[in-house]
Amino acid sequence: MSVPMAGQTQERTIEELRSYLAAIVDSSDDAIIGKRLDGVIETWNRGAERLYGYAAPEVVGRHIALLEPPELPGEISGILARIARGETIRHHRTVRMRKDGGRVGVSVTVSPIYDAGGRVVGASTIGRDIGERAALEDALHFSQERYRSLALSGALIVWTMNAKGEAVEDWPMWRAFTGQRAGELAGRGWANAVHPDDRERVSPVFANALRSGTVYETEYRLRRHDSEYRHMTVRGVPVLEPGGRVREWIGSCTDITERKRAEEEARQSQRELALKTRFATIFLTLPEREIFAAVLDAVLEHTQSPEGIFGYIDEAGALVFPIWTWGEGHPSGAPGEAVRFRRREWTGIWGRALIERRSMYSNEPPPPPDSASVRRVLAVPIFFQKEPIGLFAIANKATDYGESDREMLERIARDTAPIFKARLQRDAQERAREHAEEEIRTMNAELEERVQERTAQLQAANRELESFAYSVSHDLRAPLRAIHGFSRILMEEHAPLLSPECRHYLEVVRDNALQMGELIDDLLTFSRLSRQPLQKQPIAPADLVAQALHDLSPELAPRIEIRAGDLPPCEGDPALLKQVFVNLLSNAIKYTGRREQARIEVGAQPRANGHAAVYYVRDNGVGFDMRYVHKLFGVFQRLHHAADYPGTGIGLANVQRILHRHGGRAWAEAAVGQGATFYFTMEPEP
Repeated sequence: MSVPMAGQTQERTIEELRSYLAAIVDSSDDAIIGKRLDGVIETWNRGAERLYGYAAPEVVGRHIALLEPPELPGEISGILARIARGETIRHHRTVRMRKDGGRVGVSVTVSPIYDAGGRVVGASTIGRDIGERAALEDALHFSQERYRSLALSGALIVWTMNAKGEAVEDWPMWRAFTGQRAGELAGRGWANAVHPDDRERVSPVFANALRSGTVYETEYRLRRHDSEYRHMTVRGVPVLEPGGRVREWIGSCTDITERKRAEEEARQSQRELALKTRFATIFLTLPEREIFAAVLDAVLEHTQSPEGIFGYIDEAGALVFPIWTWGEGHPSGAPGEAVRFRRREWTGIWGRALIERRSMYSNEPPPPPDSASVRRVLAVPIFFQKEPIGLFAIANKATDYGESDREMLERIARDTAPIFKARLQRDAQERAREHAEEEIRTMNAELEERVQERTAQLQAANRELESFAYSVSHDLRAPLRAIHGFSRILMEEHAPLLSPECRHYLEVVRDNALQMGELIDDLLTFSRLSRQPLQKQPIAPADLVAQALHDLSPELAPRIEIRAGDLPPCEGDPALLKQVFVNLLSNAIKYTGRREQARIEVGAQPRANGHAAVYYVRDNGVGFDMRYVHKLFGVFQRLHHAADYPGTGIGLANVQRILHRHGGRAWAEAAVGQGATFYFTMEPEP
């Protein structure tokens, strides 16, 4: 007798254990199925044969999906995917297909099968028959969930009615959307989910479609299961029998709430765009007071509010309402008048809105029709770059003010702020300009009065000066005539009795008397230049030079060469400007008297951009030292000795005065022994 080894004993024990377990599995009333992760069936016990009707040889090696009903596509593959991740699915209630095509309700527990390395290699399923009723309940619940999800996600409800417009079958999508129970929508109970305000409106339309058998189309608001009313477009089509009689109605309701909302937002945007355009026209074209009336009217119309005020914050920080129409009175202004509130006077809801820098609204019971009090109020500050610049306040709308009203008025305030600020700045600048102009007008009036007074004083002084000049001239000329006359008599009648020295003294006396007469004449001429009115007209300077040379012809000698270049035309008093050329040419002739060959040139230097030309008289005479040029045009100022070059020292002063009266000036350049050039302009320089 042989004795079994230890390993053989252990191997027999394992085999016996496997056989024992297989017997347990095979004798179980539950369907126990083993399958790979790809769904291929590997084991199939007798409980599975009894439950599903398939013998083991018929299914082993086939895919487990043969048990999946058409209404649950993909359920088994989803379960296998979860098992592959190591999950265990317990007591999952579902429906499976039998071999004969029938359905069976089962509760399945699916567990992963691991190999020696701990990897999931398959799945073990234990299925238990839970009866047809439970399976149907689950299927019904699943179907309801599907309909509810479809109704909510697709916003489409399909319904059927009999020929009388009554619900006789279940409307799962309707019930999922509205939350009504099956018994509540039977007959015409479905209409209870329609908004009460819409039932009366759509009822005749529905009745007419039932009578005529035509398509039923309308819109109404339908109460959703969360009590929110949604806008629906409704279309019902009659199903006709061969004889033309309506057998039933098939229709649908489509949720158009978002479209309605978008359309309303578009209309609102369009209205607000039109309002902004209206504001732009108002702010750009109307006077200040009319602006506030027009803007307020537009806001009240847009917000459907009968009362309101619109104001701005002025330069001093006070709130100004150009037109006060608020129900609450104010001691400083009656309705329709301008009212100005300093900051400490900001009261009521509009005052708090400005102080707290935020919008506010209040809804008290509406006032009586004959009352002027303000109850429902919405106040919105107007900000520009985060600083308050004004205020909108509207009141007494028929319904309460809410967040949508606040948002709308805030948008209006925000859109209005830039152009409102620009107009406020423009009006402030206009007020400042008007104030400055008024001050200037006052100053001008005062200045004009002072000028008139000074002019009168100056005219009186000039008359006195002229009278004095003539008086002095007359008084001086009488003794000069006596000196000149008696000295001439002495020279003519008593010359033989006088010594040569006495005759020389008499000659000096006579010469000085003559020079004194010339000085008096030149002084009178100089004084007249400032009083003589200008007779300005177009002038050809070349003609004035020719006239001056003609007047100076006795002083001209053959040794003097005079050249006259092109002289551009100008405007001025011809008599006075002729005197300028006479004086300058006379000076040139005088100071070239010691030259054997004297050269005098008259010319002009044109300037760009149409500015007046610079005229000049140049000579090659004795010249002068430029250090003393500042004395050149002064009265009685001379740079040479009178014994060498006679003259009164007034000629160049006359030249400068004449040119100053024309708006021009004179200046000179020279060097000792190298001649001099006198420049002048006859018109104002640029």
